[in-house]
Amino acid sequence: MTIPDDARLRAYHFAASVTGAEILAKLVAAGDAPAPGVLRLVDSELERHADGFDRVWLRAFLCDLARARSKSSAKFLPRDTENMLGEVSMLEQASGHRVATYKAQRFARFGVHAMLDVCCGLGGDTRALVREFGAAAVFAIDRDAAAAFVTENATGCRSLVGDACTELRRAIVLARADGDTASTTRRLRIGTHIDPARRSEGKRRGASLEALEPGLEECLDAVLEVAHDGDVVAFKLAPGLDATEVLGHLHTRAGIESVELEWIAEPEGLVQAVLWISLRTAASLARVTRRATRILASMPESMPAGAGATVTFAMEPGACVQRRQDPNYEDIDQLAGRVLIEPDPVLERSGVLDAWLAEHAPTSRELWPGLGLYVDRDDGGGSGFAATRFRCRATRILAASPWRPKKVRALLDARRAQVREFRTRGRAVEFDEARAIASKASARDPDRDAVDLWGLRLGRRRIALLTESAVRSWS
Repeated sequence: MTIPDDARLRAYHFAASVTGAEILAKLVAAGDAPAPGVLRLVDSELERHADGFDRVWLRAFLCDLARARSKSSAKFLPRDTENMLGEVSMLEQASGHRVATYKAQRFARFGVHAMLDVCCGLGGDTRALVREFGAAAVFAIDRDAAAAFVTENATGCRSLVGDACTELRRAIVLARADGDTASTTRRLRIGTHIDPARRSEGKRRGASLEALEPGLEECLDAVLEVAHDGDVVAFKLAPGLDATEVLGHLHTRAGIESVELEWIAEPEGLVQAVLWISLRTAASLARVTRRATRILASMPESMPAGAGATVTFAMEPGACVQRRQDPNYEDIDQLAGRVLIEPDPVLERSGVLDAWLAEHAPTSRELWPGLGLYVDRDDGGGSGFAATRFRCRATRILAASPWRPKKVRALLDARRAQVREFRTRGRAVEFDEARAIASKASARDPDRDAVDLWGLRLGRRRIALLTESAVRSWS
């Protein structure tokens, strides 16, 4: 059923009332599938207090809010989940508290004094901005009046409803006026965080610039109309974006001093990319940087900058490092005794991997061009891998052979080993084929030592690697 915006907004106001809060608390306590008795109690409360609503729809709406609140503990701090309002679809698109805190602190390090959160949605980023800058210094903007209400209700910041570009221009003017009134001694810098909606491309939300609404160029035009030198814009993007498409046309755009495209990963994986843009009226040739950042662990409510909760690596402008490979792996037997390294995906996805390896692991070489696996002559301690704290995995190579079933079984038999896990890249070897080999070997002796089996393609050849199953993970 399509719900009119006014009915949805009124439903949020009801959910924020004393009666609505009590009903939501009962539904949250009842879990994902409330018992019939709980639903009858909810229906009775709605009949008495929810005049003017379709009560069947309102009950379903409140159940959705309750499910979202129950799920929100995986993304938000406990203080943000207790009375959270928002639908499941809004929660799924919201930034989690770790990445939101990290971005808020980056804005602070830019010297920003006031913030706009454009397309605020549920307010995942707004919460962190309010904790960093204070509610009076933050504007939440959304064309969805319900989203603006939810964010203002949760954070106490000011909210504006309407077209994103129109309202962000208005908010910058208001924030500048507030700053001029509060202080005549400092030059006010304003930060703008934009989280555009992404239209679907096929069955998935699009990662291209054309899929963004509002678009990058449209938002930049609006900001540049009213921006001052030193203002900062952060554009939240999908981690699967085409970096060349994003960075190419910004390099020579007037009014932009520097552009940085940052990929951010949490312990669970890549979560988002952020385009950081620093503005300066006289600039005509922007400095372009790429950055990979990993948030290492759960953050407390207040995470001091530089407290060790993140690790980051930036590739400076003009850096050009050739992808390296070992010049001679024709004899794959020489791989035995070396270490197989899987670099952190955020380093690879951000395009800074080669520069990072040149600095932190100069003795490593790529096993094969484009494979994304590297070999080193030690376990990384001597090359600096371990000290970097990116999430890289290293395992010692025990043996190698061409990928032929008899040879692979012979390797397993020779080491009295059974396969704990099968790994491959680019489906060089099908799982069923590897399982058939592994099951025959382990059936002969179930007490064998555990190893990992890799099936890889080096050019036209398929090879098998046996590696230790005890993975050393540096994070």
